[in-house]
Amino acid sequence: MAPPITAFDVSIDLNLRGLRALNTILVKASAHPVATTTNLSSAKQPGGQNMPSLAFHVQACTSLATDGLKLLTSAEQKAAAATSSEDTSLAHLIARVGNAISLLEAGATKPDALDGVEHRSLEVRYGNGQTATWGGRGYILGYNIPNFMFHLCMAYSTLQSQGVDVGKMDYLLPFMDGLAPAS
Repeated sequence: MAPPITAFDVSIDLNLRGLRALNTILVKASAHPVATTTNLSSAKQPGGQNMPSLAFHVQACTSLATDGLKLLTSAEQKAAAATSSEDTSLAHLIARVGNAISLLEAGATKPDALDGVEHRSLEVRYGNGQTATWGGRGYILGYNIPNFMFHLCMAYSTLQSQGVDVGKMDYLLPFMDGLAPAS
């Protein structure tokens, strides 16, 4: 029998898998010929004039993952990946994702670090400067994961709309890694 799903599984581990997928598609984009003729970092969805750029989606994913780690584990960690930067080049975005992955892979992210988080009150500061108090469960399921997945999917879709040859398995394989299908 498989162990029960934990808060760690649906937050830190899911964000980590998503960051690995983001890294995969960004690296693939950097090797694509369109990267030499187009500033992919500033690319937006066709018809999505009100949608943010690829760089924003990448920054949102890394910030949600690293800030979520800090919030959920009450750890005093340096979120270097989440700092804002004027450099939005594809190389910088790849490095930012790599930094976030390293932070989430660090020793402070043990599953037991989230024990009882569903019963904690968490003060969340939104990008617009406003704050709200969430319960741990609500924050994970109602805020962090939906936002993270939205920005990850938008990054994927933006690259695809620019002609980058990213496919479903580029997105899915990092999520599937190490999780054997039930027999």
